[in-house]
Amino acid sequence: MHVENGSGATGRAGDIAAALTGKGFGSGTSASNAPQQTATTVLRYPAGDKAKAQTVASALGIPAAHVSEDAAVSRVTLVIGTDWTSGTSYPGGSAKPAPVSTHQALSDSHAETADQSNTCAPVSTFNTVELNGVPMTPSQAYARATNVPDSAP
Repeated sequence: MHVENGSGATGRAGDIAAALTGKGFGSGTSASNAPQQTATTVLRYPAGDKAKAQTVASALGIPAAHVSEDAAVSRVTLVIGTDWTSGTSYPGGSAKPAPVSTHQALSDSHAETADQSNTCAPVSTFNTVELNGVPMTPSQAYARATNVPDSAP
């Protein structure tokens, strides 16, 4: 997840990234300034990440009309516009985003049940996650996330 500040208000991307992290989104959520100021807040996502984008939209109260697929982005990207210069919930956030499809959200997941004792879900050995902005393997992130319940001491 990446947050860009296109609002012109200092610190907006960092504020929203911190709010997302506080709501349980990954600590790898990053923030930066947008290349230019923009009037309207938009949440863009690459193909296949619609459910993720809808989850972010729901958490922040961003209307579905502000959420769109964009082949130019490689991850879910929120660009904060001049229509949202303060607070951590989108103004007029009572507008409900489109509901998230559970089937779509889980379509790429690998599920196993307790009765499958001879198998384990594969864990990547590549630096596919970030913890505090540092790329690492999922096993390294698990071991270092001591403030998360059920993580290694």
